[in-house]
Amino acid sequence: EDAGLVEPPARPAVPEDIGADIFGGGSEAHPHLCARPCAFSAKGACFAGMSCRFCHLGHHDDIPHLDKRHREMLRKLPSEKIIGLILPPLLERIKDIDDSPATIAKLEEILSVLGVGTVDGEFQFPKLARQERALALGFRNRNARCLLNALVRMVGQHEPAIVPIVVDLMWLLRSAVASANVASF
Repeated sequence: EDAGLVEPPARPAVPEDIGADIFGGGSEAHPHLCARPCAFSAKGACFAGMSCRFCHLGHHDDIPHLDKRHREMLRKLPSEKIIGLILPPLLERIKDIDDSPATIAKLEEILSVLGVGTVDGEFQFPKLARQERALALGFRNRNARCLLNALVRMVGQHEPAIVPIVVDLMWLLRSAVASANVASF
């Protein structure tokens, strides 16, 4: 057995409840694919330890939280607008993690299912109104895992075909992060 080979992470099953965080494992694949920061760990008092579902590693403090007014606005937006909020920062995050042909193919599959077209090779997202652009700031500094979860929660109910594609994409991204971590040692 070659000690230099690392098994890719297990491919997750498609969840029955698409409202749940489908990717598990708090600090795994930090910072790109980890869960949101643990509020208790930041204060030095997380009693869940290794079984905590939140990340115990350092994060930027400049991640804006959506307040009640923003969450209500988000609930009322049509899927096309939500796609316009989530996909631009998501595409940036994913390309930073892995720009392999397999990952790009999964991204294109998601975009195709969601009806996002291209003009001169550039993706065309719906134009956002002023209030919606302010709402987009809440997604700008989120990591890929958070954005993928948001996409599944908010759009997956109307476009359930994206759920297994997102699960496959997450598997590819975790494999890329695992490979990059091994290569850095």
